[in-house]
Amino acid sequence: MNRGIFMLTNNYGYGTILYDILKEVNFDRYFWVVDSLFLIDNKLNDSLVEGVYLPKEFQAAIIKAHIPLFIRIRAYPLELYGLKIEEMEDYKCFMNSRCEIVLLCSDGGYYEIYVKDDDVLSKIKQSCLGIKHDRLEFITDKNDGRINFDPI
Repeated sequence: MNRGIFMLTNNYGYGTILYDILKEVNFDRYFWVVDSLFLIDNKLNDSLVEGVYLPKEFQAAIIKAHIPLFIRIRAYPLELYGLKIEEMEDYKCFMNSRCEIVLLCSDGGYYEIYVKDDDVLSKIKQSCLGIKHDRLEFITDKNDGRINFDPI
């Protein structure tokens, strides 16, 4: 079973990689939670900060030039906006939660995107194919070495 996508990129530089990964996802279906953030912006105070975003706010934030070093982004169905956000320690917690997508970035080039919906996973894979990468593969039950969902 496919859990998600792993992508390794080197020397991406300033750009819109978070948007490039998620651009085929219907932003309007979700509200977005950003945490564990360490991101380099092209302009001071002009990009993503930790917090909860509505669809248009999130899309506007990730379309600006940045270099994500460590980040966790979670997507929840928009109809759940305002309800308590569950903590997510690992894949089992993710599968038992209402969260639909988890994007983790570590060391500025290692991306793991966990997705519950196979159609959304397919769209993210297509987006990732358009990004210059060194490695791209499905995360499966057999090859997932991630212990927790903390990118740091």
